[in-house]
Amino acid sequence: MRKAFTLIELAIVLVIVGLLLGGGMGIFSLLVKRSKIIETKDNLKANVEAVVSYATSYDRLPSNSEFKNVVKTIKDSWGKDFGYIADSNLLNNNSICERKTTNIILKRCKDNTCSTITQKVNDIAFIIFSGGANYNIQTSIDTSVNPNEIKIYEPSIKVDDNSTDINRVEEYDDIVEWVTLNDLRVKAGCKGSQINIVNNELPYGYVNNDYNATIYASGGIPFSSGGKYKWCYEGDLPLGLSSTPSYKSNDCLNDDESLWEQSDNFSIFGSPTSQGTYNIKIYVRDDNDQNGNNDNVTSKSFVITINPQTSSNNSSNGPNGAQISFAEDLSEFNEAEGDPNAIQTDTQDNTLLLGGGVYGSKGYGCFWYPENKILANKTMRAFFNFKFALIDTSRDSRRYADGFTFALMTGKNDTDVCGGAGSDMGYNRLPGDSIAVEFDNYPSIWGQNDPFPYNHTAILISEKQGNNYHGTKLNPPCSSGKGCYHTSNVTWLEDGVTHSVRVEIHTNYSDNNCEDQKKNGKFAKMEVWVDCENCDDLTKDYEEKESTISHCFELSKDLKEVKIGFTEGTWGSTQYVEISNFGIGFYD
Repeated sequence: MRKAFTLIELAIVLVIVGLLLGGGMGIFSLLVKRSKIIETKDNLKANVEAVVSYATSYDRLPSNSEFKNVVKTIKDSWGKDFGYIADSNLLNNNSICERKTTNIILKRCKDNTCSTITQKVNDIAFIIFSGGANYNIQTSIDTSVNPNEIKIYEPSIKVDDNSTDINRVEEYDDIVEWVTLNDLRVKAGCKGSQINIVNNELPYGYVNNDYNATIYASGGIPFSSGGKYKWCYEGDLPLGLSSTPSYKSNDCLNDDESLWEQSDNFSIFGSPTSQGTYNIKIYVRDDNDQNGNNDNVTSKSFVITINPQTSSNNSSNGPNGAQISFAEDLSEFNEAEGDPNAIQTDTQDNTLLLGGGVYGSKGYGCFWYPENKILANKTMRAFFNFKFALIDTSRDSRRYADGFTFALMTGKNDTDVCGGAGSDMGYNRLPGDSIAVEFDNYPSIWGQNDPFPYNHTAILISEKQGNNYHGTKLNPPCSSGKGCYHTSNVTWLEDGVTHSVRVEIHTNYSDNNCEDQKKNGKFAKMEVWVDCENCDDLTKDYEEKESTISHCFELSKDLKEVKIGFTEGTWGSTQYVEISNFGIGFYD
C-alpha cells in the first residue's frame, strides 16, 4: 500500500527547495554583478580608444558635448552615463603635439583622507570613469587647485569624495581609465615622445670629497650629432664644482638658443670646498625645429646639499672595515658582457654603471672580483648604494627593464661567465651554485612568479645553475615570507633616488627559524636591509632594525669559496643603474 508524505516531511522538502533556490539566486546575483563589471570595463576601454582615435584625427580632444557622439557606449552597465574629464588645454585644434604638460594629475589614495598616496600620475590628458555597481560616483575631482587633482581610492576604502553625485559613503568601486599626454602624443604621431629630465634629486656631498652627479634627459627630438640635447642652467654651483656642459645664464629661456651647449647628459663634478645648500635650475632642449626656435624645452629645479667633512662619511675610502671596495679595487674587477656598453666604470667617482642604454639579446653584463674569498665559517658583510637613473611613472612598471643582482657565485667559475639578457638579469643560467639579491624593476611574464606589477627585491639561492625563479625548492615565493619585498608604490626602485643596501651572510647559523633548512649541520642565513640608515660600518653586524628580507639555505660545498660581483640584464627596454660606495668583507 502506498504511503503519502506527512505534513512534516512536506515542510522539510519545501525548506530544502527554498534553501537551494535561495543559494542559487545568490550565486546568480553574483554572476550578474560580475558580468556587468566586465562589460563596463570593456566598454570603458573601447571609449578610451574612441577618444584617442578622435584625437589622432583632429589633433585635439573632444569636448564634453562632443564626447557622447565620439564614444561607442554612452552609459555603463547600470544605466548611468560614463564620466569624462579632459584637460582644457587639449580641446583646441593643433594642441596635442604642441603641449608639453597638462593641468590634471591623478592620485591613488590608500585611505579616505588621501594622507597616503600609492600612485601619482602627472600630465593626464583625459580620464573616463563609471560609478560602478553602487551607482555612486566616488572619484574626487578638485578643480580649485592647479593642476586639477583627481583622486581614486583602493577598493576597500569607504569614501564619498564627489559632491556632484549621490551623498553616500560606501566602499570605493568606481571603474577608471586614463591616458597621459605622453601616451597621447605617441599615439597621435607627434615627433618624438615628450622631452623630460628623468632625475628627481641630486646626491648630497661632503666638503673636500669628490662629488659627481649626472642629469639625464629622454624623449623629444635628439640632435643627430654633437650630443643629443642642448643644456643651460641658472643658479650657483657649490664652490669647487663645475659642470659639463658649462653654459650658465640668468634667464635661459630668453637667451640665444645658439649659446646653449650640446651634450648627451649634464654632469656636475669636482670637490666642494664649503658646506651649504645650493639651488640650481637645469634646462634642456631638443632639435624639434632645426630652422627656428620652436624646440621642445623642459626644466627642473634641484638642490645640492654639501655636508661638513667627516671621516665616517668619506666615501672615497669605501665603507668602514671593507676588505674590498670600489674606492680601492674598482679597476681590479673583470667585466663579462654581451655588449661593451652594458658594463661601464667611472674611476673618478668609483662608480659602476650598469645597463648603458643597451637592450636586445646582448643587453647583459657581469662584473666580478677575480680573487676567491672564503665564505665557510665566516660572516660576510657588504654595503652599497644604487640608483635607477630613469624614472618610471607607468602603472605596470614596464617602461624600463630589467634589473640587476648583487651575487656570490662558486669560486670554481672564471670571471668571464655571465647569464642571459632581459629578465635573466645576467644571473639566470650562471654556471654552478650561487647566492644573490635581485633588484627587479620589470614584471616578468616568463614564469619567474614575480609579484606583478611591482618592482621588488628578493633573495636567490641556486644549485648547479643560477636562476631567478621564485617559488622553487630553494627560493621562497614572492607572495609570502621574507624572501621577497616590495612597497605599495609600483615603481619604488625606479625613482631616481639613491638607495642604500646592507647584506649579511652568517654561516654555521643556529636559529629555530632555520631548522627546516638544516642539513648535515651546514646551513646559513642571508639578511638584507634596503634603505637602511647608518649601515655602512662593516666591522660589526647591523642590528639597528629588523632586516627587510631574509632566507635560510644550505651552504653547499661549491660555495665554501666564492667570487663576488654584480650582474645585470636588459632586453625589452633600456636601463641606467649606478652602483657606488661598494664595500665587502669576510670576517671571522
